Amino acid sequence: MPDSSHESNQRMIQVLRQLSSLADEAWMRDWDLLISALIRQLKSRAKLYRLVMSIDPNRDQLSDLQSDFLLDFESSITGHCDYSCILKFPNEPTEQSALLDYLHSNKWKESGEHER
Repeated sequence: MPDSSHESNQRMIQVLRQLSSLADEAWMRDWDLLISALIRQLKSRAKLYRLVMSIDPNRDQLSDLQSDFLLDFESSITGHCDYSCILKFPNEPTEQSALLDYLHSNKWKESGEHER
């Protein structure tokens, strides 16, 4: 797993560029493995969000499908999606309403990590 922000950024772009269909189960497994590793490595919703926001679809030559997927993924970080799609971090509230309150308050952006 990449150990620097730049390496993580490059790995995420590399995996994104391989997306050609949302029906590609092998790609989805690779993406899920990458995201799980990044959650363990970064330990912070804010850090993962900053990593995703550092990707520029135009500069990084992403297709429309890849850019749309990245936008949907961003929503799973910010909580602007269905609860079942929200990424879960081990250091955050586990109860649904508490997690939604935490995400929608944007406190996670300020602190970088939530302490229970």
